[in-house]
Amino acid sequence: QRAAGTPIGLIILEDGDDEDPLAGLDDSLRNESQWLIAHKPDIKDPRDCLECPWNVNFLPEPILNGELEIAVRDALNGKKSKKSRIKIIDSRFALNKMRLLLVEDNQVNQKVAQSILRKLGLKADLVANGEEALEALERINYNLVLMDCQMPVMDGYEATQRIRAQDSQVLNHSVPIVAMTANAMKGDREKCLQAGMDDYIAKPITPNSLAEVLAQWLSEEIKA
Repeated sequence: QRAAGTPIGLIILEDGDDEDPLAGLDDSLRNESQWLIAHKPDIKDPRDCLECPWNVNFLPEPILNGELEIAVRDALNGKKSKKSRIKIIDSRFALNKMRLLLVEDNQVNQKVAQSILRKLGLKADLVANGEEALEALERINYNLVLMDCQMPVMDGYEATQRIRAQDSQVLNHSVPIVAMTANAMKGDREKCLQAGMDDYIAKPITPNSLAEVLAQWLSEEIKA
């Protein structure tokens, strides 16, 4: 509710499945107010805001640390969203049919990771150890591997070393591998990198941490 004639500087709205979240609104609100619309990654390409006739910026979910502050400041300053500001998973990845492999033996961690990936608009095949990961990578050319470090049968370090070995039967020896580990001690990142992994996230993983690392490595896959 607002008093008659009282201007509203910024309106923040969460988008649903409607094609036009501003449909049915008073033209004065459309034209006089700045809008910031948070949306699911598979609903709208963030770049669409550059073509929008209204004063609208789009902010794809999940919203990362600092993104909301930047988006609010830009909207109040009348700036349109910039592609370089959007460090999230967006619909381009789904359209490019990204295939991910999740290597994790713990059922709780499996469910957490898969839930976050679904919210990011992504899906992943699931295996429970490094040996199964090698078998999967021999059959399918994945775009990225999320690799637990401590697993039975074959851990993530050995599995990564075998993936990188040129005499292994995997289809892509250079597939990006992101380590997932409960260890947060100094030197763990270096141990992962020495094994041949490309990046590292600590458990428990969060939507922000996973989205940031996937945005980096899947963006490189799109460029390739």
